[in-house]
Amino acid sequence: MKSRPGNGNATEKVLAVLQALADHERIADISGATGLPKSTVHRILQSLVEHRFALNAGDGHYIGGPRILTLADGLMGRFDPAQHADGTLRRLRKDTGHTVHFGLLAGDDVVYAAKVEGRKPYRMPSRVGMSVRLHTTAIGKAILATMTDEAVSAIVGRTGLEGRIPGTIAGESALLDHLKVVRGRGYALDEE
Repeated sequence: MKSRPGNGNATEKVLAVLQALADHERIADISGATGLPKSTVHRILQSLVEHRFALNAGDGHYIGGPRILTLADGLMGRFDPAQHADGTLRRLRKDTGHTVHFGLLAGDDVVYAAKVEGRKPYRMPSRVGMSVRLHTTAIGKAILATMTDEAVSAIVGRTGLEGRIPGTIAGESALLDHLKVVRGRGYALDEE
C-alpha cells in the first residue's frame, strides 16, 4: 500500500512510515513507498523503535513491534463490527462450504475484519487484519459494485490495477464491465 505524505505534517509522515512498514522492511523501500527521504524515514523508525511500535531486525531491516498489537487489541476491544456479522458468516459457510470473509473499506483497500474457514481441503491465504486492493478480491469487488463508475475510476486512478494473480482484472473498462455483472447478480466471486 502506498502512502505519499508529500509536504504533510510530522504526523502524516509518521503514519505513512508506519503504514509502509506493513509491506516493507528496508529503509530504502519504505522511503520509496512513502516518497520521504531516507534520512526522514530513518529518524521516524528510530522513534518507532524507541516506543516499540517497530523493531530493528538487524542488517537494515525493520518490522512492526509489539506495541502495534497492544494498540490494536485495545482498540478492537471497543470496535468490533465483525462480532455482529458472526452469525451471518457462519450461516454462509454452512450453506456454501467455502471460506467467508467480513471486510471493511479502509481508504482504497478492503481490510479483512473477520474470517470463517471453509470446510474444503484448501485454505484461503487471507487473515484478519490483511489489507488488499479492492479489485483483487470478491469482497472488494462487491464493495466497488456499490459505488458509482466515477468513484471506481477515481480509486483506479489513485491505486492502479496491479495484479495479484494472472486472472486479476487489469483494465479499467474491464473492471467497470465486471462490476455491472456483479451488480446484476448481487454478489462477486473469487474466480481463481
